[in-house]
Amino acid sequence: MSVDEVREFLTPTYPEIATATLTGPDATGTSLRYTFGRAIGSKG
Repeated sequence: MSVDEVREFLTPTYPEIATATLTGPDATGTSLRYTFGRAIGSKG
């Protein structure tokens, strides 16, 4: 699965992923790790 496909798959269960920031890829052994981070913004 691509990163965008994973985001679309998880968004109904975890709605905060829809606006999350994405970092990566980080090499971890034989796989790549992407990290969804909380998008922090100010109101108003």
